[in-house]
Parts: sequence; C-alpha cells; structure tokens
Amino acid sequence: MLVAAPFARAKDQPLTLEQCPVPVQDVIRQYTAHGTLESVALDAKKKSGGPATYEAKFNLKDGKRIEVHISAEGKVLGFEDKKSKS
Repeated sequence: MLVAAPFARAKDQPLTLEQCPVPVQDVIRQYTAHGTLESVALDAKKKSGGPATYEAKFNLKDGKRIEVHISAEGKVLGFEDKKSKS
C-alpha cells in the first residue's frame, strides 16, 4: 500500500495516491520500483493558467530525491532533482 505524506508546497493540493487519476497512479507505481513515494500533490496552475499537473516526490534507492511532473493522462512532463534531506 502506498501512502502519500502531505508535505507539498502551499500552492499545491496534497493528495493520496488513490485520489489521483488511474493513469497518474500507474506512472507513480512504476517509479516506486526505484524508490519510495514521499508525497503527491496537484498543482492546479492557477497563476500560469496552464493545465493542472500532478507532482510526485520520490526518495530513490541511491539516496537521490526527485519530483516527477505528470499530466492527468499519465504523460511524464518532466523531472526535478531535489536536495536530499539531512
């Protein structure tokens, strides 16, 4: 069972995995093979007016942290390297 912790940026709406569309859940589950899901959030893009994206943060097995940006249709839109928690 995957549980998303609610530590997303203030502009993002924290979600559980089950609250995401199925295509987004499928992408997130693929990434859990490489690490642990830290959190999931919806960025509604209210300021920019663009399409909403889902942001999933992972702690990878090699110690790195990444954030994966996913469309509602399940397309990976990009990645961000995150600083490791110390």
